[in-house]
Amino acid sequence: MKKKYVITAVLIIVTQQIFAAGIVLPGVTQLDDSGSAGSIAEWTLSGDYTTSANPFVVGGYAMSYNRLTVAGSQTFNATSGMLVGPVRGRRNFALIEAAGVVNVTDNLQIGAGSISYSSYESRVDVYGSLNVSGNLDLNNGYNATQNTLSLHDGGVAKVEGVLDLFNHWTYGNCWLELDGGSLALAGDQTVTFADGSGILTSIKVWDEDTNSFQQVATYSGQTPVTNSYFDQLKVEYITDSASSLMGYTVVNLVPEPGSVSMLIFGGAITFLRRRRG
Repeated sequence: MKKKYVITAVLIIVTQQIFAAGIVLPGVTQLDDSGSAGSIAEWTLSGDYTTSANPFVVGGYAMSYNRLTVAGSQTFNATSGMLVGPVRGRRNFALIEAAGVVNVTDNLQIGAGSISYSSYESRVDVYGSLNVSGNLDLNNGYNATQNTLSLHDGGVAKVEGVLDLFNHWTYGNCWLELDGGSLALAGDQTVTFADGSGILTSIKVWDEDTNSFQQVATYSGQTPVTNSYFDQLKVEYITDSASSLMGYTVVNLVPEPGSVSMLIFGGAITFLRRRRG
């Protein structure tokens, strides 16, 4: 009697791992999920975090609405650079809350378009500290527009390299938003922000009257023209050896008269208390 052999085909299905938003696990270098305007893919840290050898990426190819939050006193170290919003990645975010620290060794890129694909409306909001040892680039490649670095009350972004803040009279802008925070650039770069400079068309300041950000300059044809909001912009090269920002150009807002008055009033009260003591 002949034996019958039955050959059974086994179908092996290999699935690609897709990260689900949540805690950033050790070894992860890309936050690759897809959220929406009403349901952002939120990523948080369980404590201090140091990345591996690869650049850390917030968002994936054609992925949108990922947000990394560095909260409290957490420190996030991107040891090989960082990219928020890769090619075809739109509306990806990083949020550095008060007392949070992000250290980027090498370059920080916000948006990375290409000839074929756009990358827009990604942003980094800073209430704590952002330290970049390389360049800060908001226009890495073609079609990378409407990306934003927003500096809020108490927030400081310190950059050792070059600030590439895209501004063009017809192709669009990327943005530096100043809402009580400060940008510190290594070296004397005051001429970069002088009246008539194209970079001014990509700078917005917070206006209490309109409760919105307003540009300090706009293009008239191909010519940058400043407006009244230019007077709210303060640019100063620090030469005081007692300052931790000596040797940096600091860009922020001119204090409002009420704020200055409160500082003077507060100082007077302190002086009187000391006299009475």
